[in-house]
Amino acid sequence: PIQKVTRQDIIELLEAERIRSNSVLKKDYSELRQVMEYAFYKKLINENFFSGRFGIKRPTSYKPDKKVDPLTRSEQLKLEQELKKTRSRKNAILLLALNTGMRIGEALVLDCDKDIDLENRKIYIRRTQTKDNNGKAIIGNTTKTNTGQRTLNMNNIIYRLSGN
Repeated sequence: PIQKVTRQDIIELLEAERIRSNSVLKKDYSELRQVMEYAFYKKLINENFFSGRFGIKRPTSYKPDKKVDPLTRSEQLKLEQELKKTRSRKNAILLLALNTGMRIGEALVLDCDKDIDLENRKIYIRRTQTKDNNGKAIIGNTTKTNTGQRTLNMNNIIYRLSGN
C-alpha cells in the first residue's frame, strides 16, 4: 500500500534507476511524482516527498546522454538518391523513415491491407516492433506511446515507392 512507502524507499528506487538513460529516468520520476501528488490530494498519504524545498529531486543517469547529429537537408537528399538506385526492402524502409519520420520498428510491422491507404495517400501507424526482456523482436499490439498512433500523409516519393 502507498501508505507504507517511505521517503527512503523512493530515494533507493530512484538511485537504482540511475543505470537507465536520462530520458527514462525523467519519465519514471515524473510518473512517480504524479502518483504521490494524487495520493496526497486524495488524502491517502500525509506527506508528498516530492514537494517543497526539501522534496526529492530527479537524479541523473550514470549513462552519458547520446548526442544526436541529424542529417542536413543536402545529406538526406544524397542518401535518398543512393537508396533509390537499388530496390530492396531495406532501402524502402529507410526511404519510408526519412520521408515520414516513422520509426524503423513501425515501418517493419506495417500491414499493407490495414495500414496503407493508397487511394487517400495515408499511412496508419497502429503498432511497432519492440524487444522482449530476452532481446527477441516481437510485434507490439500498439505503438510505444499513445501519441505514437497517428496517420501520416504519403509524399510523392513514398507514393511512387508503393508501385504507383
